[in-house]
Amino acid sequence: RRFGDIEVTVKEAVYDGKYLRVVHATRDLNAKEPFDADAVWNGNFTFEAAEKEGVWWNSLDWAIVNGQTVMPLGEAGATAGPNPGETLAWIQFDLSEMGTLKTLDVSLPIRGRKSIEERELGFLLEADTLPGVRALMPAPDARFSDYTARVTEVLISPIRIYLTMELEADAGVSPERV
Repeated sequence: RRFGDIEVTVKEAVYDGKYLRVVHATRDLNAKEPFDADAVWNGNFTFEAAEKEGVWWNSLDWAIVNGQTVMPLGEAGATAGPNPGETLAWIQFDLSEMGTLKTLDVSLPIRGRKSIEERELGFLLEADTLPGVRALMPAPDARFSDYTARVTEVLISPIRIYLTMELEADAGVSPERV
């Protein structure tokens, strides 16, 4: 999508049934050489052309997935891209509360709170098959002196490894111990 002399594209979008990770490129179409990667990575960089156009090049405050607003999890990262005047930014969104999704209709707020038509960078992502996602059988419960540890989920994906564990304290165990 083009905003004046700035072009923004989605380079990669990966969904593993819980998280959506997006990499988007922002490029100054008038630039003649790549940006300094160290300066971009370390925050010693101002992307003047993108900021002039009101384009959020290094982070996103939210996304809209299937009509629902979702917030990013953790910090975004940005670095210089290989092309002249290009930055790459990646951000991830926790979609685990949305249940099983077969298709993701994603809208990214590239220009903040302007109208949808002025800001949207959207895409569809089919999610009915999740290559590389594998659930493992949880280990048996482990009993300790006054509590039990129970693994309820182990999921390996291209994005991350998920491990959900519950700790169950015996009756009468002090709040300090718990």
